Amino acid sequence: MANEYWRNEMNQNAMSGSELMMTELESELDSKLLDNFQIVLSRPELHELRDDKVRILWCHDLAEDPQVENYLANDGWKKFHRFVFVSNWQCQRFIERYNIPWERTVVMRNAIKSIDVDIEKKWKFPEPDQEIRFVYHTTPHRGLGILVPVFEHICEEFGNIHLDVFSSFKIYGWEERDQQFEPIFERIRESQNMTLHDTMPNDQMQRYLAENSHVFAYPSIWTETSCRALIEAMSAGCMCIHPNLGALFETAGQFTFMYHWDDKAERHAGLFHATLVNAIELIRSQDEALAMKLSGQKSYADVNYSWEVRKREWEAFLNSIKDLPTEIEETPKGRTFSYEVNY
Repeated sequence: MANEYWRNEMNQNAMSGSELMMTELESELDSKLLDNFQIVLSRPELHELRDDKVRILWCHDLAEDPQVENYLANDGWKKFHRFVFVSNWQCQRFIERYNIPWERTVVMRNAIKSIDVDIEKKWKFPEPDQEIRFVYHTTPHRGLGILVPVFEHICEEFGNIHLDVFSSFKIYGWEERDQQFEPIFERIRESQNMTLHDTMPNDQMQRYLAENSHVFAYPSIWTETSCRALIEAMSAGCMCIHPNLGALFETAGQFTFMYHWDDKAERHAGLFHATLVNAIELIRSQDEALAMKLSGQKSYADVNYSWEVRKREWEAFLNSIKDLPTEIEETPKGRTFSYEVNY
């Protein structure tokens, strides 16, 4: 691979959203074009920067991340020619925190291949009380501690519902970190209404979302800079329930079933519970507008997070900067203009 040096001691065995994006970018773009650049994935402190390449920091982390702060503060950002961000929300947080010039930044949202699913068939329940399948397919620290107890209560109120959980730090190569979540995993194992699955390769997980899942239940307590799990669920025609924390509201594009986040865990759990109840009642009512809404959601995800589109954006961006001198010059000061506005 042209850019395999983006791997480091932290992500050498990882295949989470960031690593998937990097491997997919390498498969989509011409290796000769990529060879002009050193693309550093999120953790600059783990890389030896090359002085013979145009250097890009592709940021997936938060601006407030201590490792990011330790490196970029005090003009550390000047070591990179450009910064690529995965959402406008994230980009502006970095600009405000580190005074990075706007002209050194670009937003390239995450991308996936469209997931094949028949929305009308998926949401045409033969019987009103058909089992509703919920799914959680991200790491445990992002909201599983709220989801499981709330779902236990929901099971006391409604029948014929089931939660499938695909959640482990194995996708980062950090399986030992699962140990602290063993009590919540055990609650899932002991429940007749929940199943704890092993992790799946991404293509298999996408098929599972399309064929075996109705609702992506994500009571996130993690400030996302984007959310590939949400994008995949949207494309798979799942009803997506999540708060408006971080960049989730931007990722969702107002097409999902989003509620207002609360920083108090009990209130957050209450809001999530109420949204789940409303979702179940809406599904049970067999409202025809639901399939229409989810069809629009899928179209939005497939168009806005398409690799066909993103590939061309990356090509245009990289071609525009490939001839920059590898020794970074100070950003020129902007010109000031005088003008009159006539009403």
